[in-house]
Order: sequence, then C-alpha cells, then structure tokens
Amino acid sequence: MKRSVNIVIALCVAIVLYSGCKKEDYHNNTPVVVVPDKTKLYQLFSSLRGTPQTFTVTAGTYQTVTASGGTKLKFYPNSFKDASGNIITSGTVTLQITEAYKVGAMIANMAVPVSTDGRQLISGGEVKIKATMGGQEVFANKYSTSFKQPATSTQPMELFIGTTDSDSVTTWTPADTTGSGTSAGGGTTLDTSGITTAYYTFDSCNHFNWINCDHFYSCGCTLTDINFDIVDTTFNAYNTAVFVIFPSINSVGNAYPGSGHDFAYNNVPVGTTIDIVCVSVIGTNYYYCHQTGITTAAGLVVNPVMTAQTLSYITAALAAL
Repeated sequence: MKRSVNIVIALCVAIVLYSGCKKEDYHNNTPVVVVPDKTKLYQLFSSLRGTPQTFTVTAGTYQTVTASGGTKLKFYPNSFKDASGNIITSGTVTLQITEAYKVGAMIANMAVPVSTDGRQLISGGEVKIKATMGGQEVFANKYSTSFKQPATSTQPMELFIGTTDSDSVTTWTPADTTGSGTSAGGGTTLDTSGITTAYYTFDSCNHFNWINCDHFYSCGCTLTDINFDIVDTTFNAYNTAVFVIFPSINSVGNAYPGSGHDFAYNNVPVGTTIDIVCVSVIGTNYYYCHQTGITTAAGLVVNPVMTAQTLSYITAALAAL
C-alpha cells in the first residue's frame, strides 16, 4: 500500500511540473508560443542612433538648410502643410535632421538600404526629417533635397521613402514624386571656397521622415546565400543583430534567422568582398564583432566571434565605418 501511495505522489508531482513548463490556451487546447522579448535589442539601437541636428525655418518663404553632412534642403512658400492638408504660410517650423551617408550610420539607425521586396540598394545617402510647429507635427507638401556625393557620378539614382517595421528596421520603396533626380555630375556646384561639390538633387519631395537616394543593385552574376553560425549559443536572433556590408556600393543589409543556422543573408554575388558587423546586448552587457575582407563563395558559412565591449566603444566603431 505504501508503494502505491508513493507512485501516486510521484505522478502528481510530474503533472505539476509539466503544467508549469507548458503554457496552453484552454479555449482551443493548443500550446501558446511564447516569443522572447527583443526589447533590450531595440533599446541598444535606440542608444546607438545619432542625435538629430536642429534647424528652424519660416514657413511661406524660400529658404535653404544645409546639414553638417552636406545635405541641402530647399523649401518653397508651399512646402509645409498641417494635418488637415492646409498649406502653412507663416510661423516658425523646427526641423530635426538625421543624416546617414556611411554604412555605420545606416546600421546605427537601423536604416539599411534594402527595398521592401528584399532587393539590395546602392546608396547615395539617407536623411531623416522631422518637422514640427508649436509641438505639432508638420507634413511635407513639396520641397527639394540634394544629397552630397564624394565624387561625380552618372549612376541613375532614384528617391526612396522609408518605412519602419516591427523590428525597428527601415526598408525602402521608390517615392511617388513628380521631381526628377539629376546625376551627381550634373548637380555639381561651387561652395564658398571654390571647391566643386557633387549632388543628387530631387526637386519635388513630398515626404518627411526617412528618405533615401538609391538605385537597385544588379550585377547579372551568380548569387549565393551566406549563413552565419555563432559558436557561443548565448547569442541568438533575440539579442543579436548581424549586418552584411558591401563596401564597393556603399550598402549594407541585416541578416535574418536562418534555417539550421543562427542567421542568413540571401542573394549575395559570388566572388564579391563583404564585411560583417554584429552587435548584441545581453542583460547589461554589450558585445561587438567586425570582420572585414570576406570573399563570398557558394555555401559560405561565417563564424562571427563576439567580444564584450562598452556602448561607447560600439558607438565609436560604427561611426568609423
């Protein structure tokens, strides 16, 4: 009898333990999938994002603003409108401008140049514009944007607008605009010191928030998928982000959880040179990895090695890319 009682007690304990490990939806008797919280990872990128530059302009007048990275914004008398679509003809508009011309800034702002259909983009620069008046959001009717370039170019750039998804990643779609982008070579100007500066200019932008000077990348070459396996299983898709940098086209993309691998990135040209950057936050600890000069090949698997770093180190490292 005592043996039977012990068996019953053991079964009861097992049932309790099983119930504590498995969540169920008792309305349909199916297990509930618990998605790990990525809040810490989002907060990491919130800390890495650059501080916007602040400018003020007067609505209803012609004015030009030049940001520190060289972006020029030209406003017309009808450039601003309120939430009801009415043109604002007077008053002070406050502009907050964030520029991302280099891949490090694109990573820090989670604004990598990849279109909404997953196609890689050649980037001529990104800029985020937030406009307010008296604390209320102001919207774009029509204005001009010029993206400063390091050299003249005949690349047929287009204007793209950014959309932020649930992972705080900005992706891009071609802008619906009547304006036309001129080649950087066709948009050269002289600054006050007499130095020639090249721009891509779009004269009829109608969107604030993120905008991008881009062109779809196409090489007509053999493509492959790249997989990333981090040996230390502490790092995963919920606390780590992996980025693939294409130095030759000033572009970068974020890898995603891969089938059988920690992360994967699709449709990379075979034989091209890439760099990778990985950033992670676990608890209150930060980690970073930067590998350069990786030559892509069919079936390539990369094994990033994460190293503990400070937040200030990661910020500086991204700024230097």
